[in-house]
Amino acid sequence: MENVIEWLREARGEIIAGLVLALLGWLYSRYRSFMKMYRLKKKELERMENDMFRFGNTKKEIESLQEALKESEAQRQDVKNQLEALQRELQRKDEALRESEAKPQNESRRIETLQQELQRIKAEKQRQAMKDKEFLELCESGNAQKVEEAIMNGANVNARRDNGFTALILATIGLNAETVRVLLDYGAYFNAKDNDGLTALAWAEYYGYTGIANLLRSYGAR
Repeated sequence: MENVIEWLREARGEIIAGLVLALLGWLYSRYRSFMKMYRLKKKELERMENDMFRFGNTKKEIESLQEALKESEAQRQDVKNQLEALQRELQRKDEALRESEAKPQNESRRIETLQQELQRIKAEKQRQAMKDKEFLELCESGNAQKVEEAIMNGANVNARRDNGFTALILATIGLNAETVRVLLDYGAYFNAKDNDGLTALAWAEYYGYTGIANLLRSYGAR
């Protein structure tokens, strides 16, 4: 036992040196591990910073794309509205064109209908019209109102007898000034002559009917 203690005393310096070396080795190993870990963490941190930078740029790109998408959507909607407006305008013009094309046809049919109705009325009046003999007797009687009604119902205003006496001549000879006026208003031939070559004005002058003569002259009789 004493030998061991003596040996330890003699080897104390070496033991301490060994322990110091062992401690330094351990510390150096720990230092290397720490530096390795530090470098790894630093690289990881740099990678994370790069990722965050890229993420920031990506976020800005996404926001930019979203803004561009909104603008594109607004433009698309504007184009859609313009297209719909053009379609409505085209439809309106197409309807107007159809109406303009149909109008002449409708107008033609309306005129044709009116002509047919006019012919029907004319035929009806001719069917119901007073015969020339009756009309001449009516003009000679001097009832101006009935004469006008007969003319409106189709009576021949220029009817005449076998001797050439026209309705106007008979009204003149009968001194029926109102009947003369009605006949003239409805287009009676004021210069028509009878078989002896005498006009209504000649008969009025012959009988001295100054009022009727002046009335005939006012319508152009000579």
